[in-house]
Amino acid sequence: MKIPTIKTSKIDIKNYWQNIKTYSVAYLSKINKNDKLYITTDDVFVKNSYRKLILHTIDKQGYGFVYRNTFKNTESFTNRNYEKLSPLQIQAIRSNIPIDMAANAEIIVDTARLIKKIFDKKYGEGNYVFISVGRSFSAVSKCLEYLGNETKRIPFSGVSHMVNKVTVKSIVHQEGFSRYIRFLKGQGLTAEKVKKSPKKFLFCDYAVTGGSIHFFKKIMRTKVIGLHSDNIYFLKLNNFLFKETNVYKSNDDKLFQKLLLLEQKLSFQAFDNYSDIHYLECTKLKNINSAVHHPLEERVKKMQFCLLDILHTTKF
Repeated sequence: MKIPTIKTSKIDIKNYWQNIKTYSVAYLSKINKNDKLYITTDDVFVKNSYRKLILHTIDKQGYGFVYRNTFKNTESFTNRNYEKLSPLQIQAIRSNIPIDMAANAEIIVDTARLIKKIFDKKYGEGNYVFISVGRSFSAVSKCLEYLGNETKRIPFSGVSHMVNKVTVKSIVHQEGFSRYIRFLKGQGLTAEKVKKSPKKFLFCDYAVTGGSIHFFKKIMRTKVIGLHSDNIYFLKLNNFLFKETNVYKSNDDKLFQKLLLLEQKLSFQAFDNYSDIHYLECTKLKNINSAVHHPLEERVKKMQFCLLDILHTTKF
């Protein structure tokens, strides 16, 4: 069906909606149903501001087109571009979110809110930098960023699989380690800047024994990096949450179950694939650029949307 061309004729999109449904408009989702629009001889809708909205033929799955078009034009999701999404775009993306991803997003948001509550009380709101090491808490870090916290995500993994194969010396003397130092510098993680900062720098990782974060701590405190000032902390975050919530003595069964579920998810690396940084083995730190500079995978963008969707539709 071809949309009729009515030169300079004013129409009400609300009454015209059934005809529009057989089409997809590149920015159709940005049009309010009650907007007064014009149709020109070029089959172009023009809002009252005369900004042109070009029509495209829609596929049979309406939502599918809007979903693909939105993701194609979105490099990553932020609070700002989420707020610019129309109800149609939001519903289109929601309809493409797997159930397990939505469930994981709920856990990530709950964890981020809990961390923010604890850290705000312990260190002062806005008085700390949350730094996730590796991918375990990377998605949580992103969620904290959406909540207004200053965050950084540092690729560094594989220590637990190489306990007897690597040493601090072998790491800092490996080929291309200077690239990793430049990356840290770009993140503002230099001895001079950190020492002068009034904030606490919290390096956080998931830990079973704590060996990985302890090893990372040694590397950060080497002479070549020099992060050893008093405002730097290295936390086994899963253990830290159990301790700070005093959940064993509080008799808060709901919180206890949440922390147990989080522990289970982390132990199975359930959140790793939602990280916006790639896996970077500690013996191949020369590949730092490819770990942090890359187009985001669709699943990562979907998770970013999920986190924002929950945060914007539920109260803290």
